[in-house]
Amino acid sequence: MTTIGKILVGVNFLFSIIMAALVIFVYVARTNWHHAFEEASKKVQTANASVQAYAGESERIQAEAKNRENELNTKLANMDKQLKAEVATRQKVESDLTAVKSQVNTGQVASASSAEEVTRRDAEVKNLQKKIDELNAEKFALVKQSNELRDKFMSADIAKNALMVRSEGLESQLQELAKQLAKAKAGGGAGALLTSNNPPPEDVEGLVKSTDSSGLITLTIGSDAGLSPGNTLEIYRLSNDPTKSKYLGRIRVMDVRPNEAVAKPVSRPLGTIQVGDRVANRIKIG
Repeated sequence: MTTIGKILVGVNFLFSIIMAALVIFVYVARTNWHHAFEEASKKVQTANASVQAYAGESERIQAEAKNRENELNTKLANMDKQLKAEVATRQKVESDLTAVKSQVNTGQVASASSAEEVTRRDAEVKNLQKKIDELNAEKFALVKQSNELRDKFMSADIAKNALMVRSEGLESQLQELAKQLAKAKAGGGAGALLTSNNPPPEDVEGLVKSTDSSGLITLTIGSDAGLSPGNTLEIYRLSNDPTKSKYLGRIRVMDVRPNEAVAKPVSRPLGTIQVGDRVANRIKIG
């Protein structure tokens, strides 16, 4: 075999190795995206099931609270009528008692019978006042119970709405992941090489600590978390507002210290990287 032939064989062998590496990079990237997509799908399914269960429970609580509130309102209305009647009776008895006392003072009735009448009327007024006080206490307890039911109703409704918003956010993030997965599947060749995936062997997650104008990013995790130079991490942003949640791209670790690391994007980020953005060996939702 000539020297040129040997060189060609060597070049072909090297090219085969490079192609094999590219295939491995593409496979790993697609597997990583697919895993993240499946995990997000499970979370969305769980969230939707929770929303449905909580919505049913919330509706049941609301129906019970409404029925109980109607019962309490009816009872309070009847109690108000009874109180008005008792107050009117007490006023009449007090008026009669005042008349009897006036007669006693002017000597118009016999002292023995008038004393008896005054005592009887006075006891009747006290009994009526005691009954009125008891009705007022019961009315206060019913009003308090009605307010507690209304608070319970509002809390259940707020919790249901918050869970629905959370579910909608997960749906939005799942759609974004689906788009990124489709892009990963459609990509390859040089693009796969540029974004080659080399995650750390351990499950890690941290935050962006700082950024600078050169594009370098300081992370809140380092070698203590299992990072090594050359490792790649996914960088993304999660927000309560689904429209602000975003996948930003992949970064490669350049230097590590025990509690922090310096990295830079392996390709042009899909948005401006900010302090507080999340980094992980794979995208995590929730």
